[in-house]
Amino acid sequence: MMKQYSLLVLIVMMWNCKDTPSTNDSIAFETTSKGCSCITSSQDELDFFTEDFFNEFAQPDVAKIDTYKSKTLVMYKSNWDVDKTPHFFNIEDIETLDELKKSRKFMFEKNPDWTMVDYVKNTYKSMTKEEVEHYEAILHEQAEKQKESMGDVNKDAQKAIESTALAMEQNAYRTIENLGDYAVWNHKSNDLYVVCGDVLFQIRGQVGPWGKHDKEKGLELATTVTKKIINQCQ
Repeated sequence: MMKQYSLLVLIVMMWNCKDTPSTNDSIAFETTSKGCSCITSSQDELDFFTEDFFNEFAQPDVAKIDTYKSKTLVMYKSNWDVDKTPHFFNIEDIETLDELKKSRKFMFEKNPDWTMVDYVKNTYKSMTKEEVEHYEAILHEQAEKQKESMGDVNKDAQKAIESTALAMEQNAYRTIENLGDYAVWNHKSNDLYVVCGDVLFQIRGQVGPWGKHDKEKGLELATTVTKKIINQCQ
């Protein structure tokens, strides 16, 4: 069971990190914003990410701020309550175009004229029906190979895991208008990807406790706060 689940996770990760561009979306797009000049690398600290910055959203509460930094990642987290309802706004990751050209060297060698918008359009998008069927075939093939050691006891459970995870990648992304140079939201994972010039933000907004949160209100929160961040950075 764990082997099959691990394979499924690997396939989904491969999809999200794939270096093969979509043939329909490979045209370069010009950016339209002034860019986010306050960010030059993923390690830059956002000095404005403070209690005061969230004052207008958190009143009468005071936002709690937490920053996590490693050698490769800086995460910014904030939370507060409004009418006893928890609100969360997190910057899960920040990437710059220059950094992506180094970490995704093969992809950008094939597409040297890509902007950050091109990268996001070709990376964060829903699986097509054909792609889902392709990955389902891979999972089925591996399940058959493991059949002797695993038996048929967990067959239904395996199928349920496969279908659920792959369904998360089909029809998952929704383009968000009037936010940065380009923005797309994965309404199933609750991740919002926003391009501002050569900078990519991965954002999560949440209203309500996880599992009982209102996705649309979470998106509205994420969008509103991200617009303020972009204005702050220009």
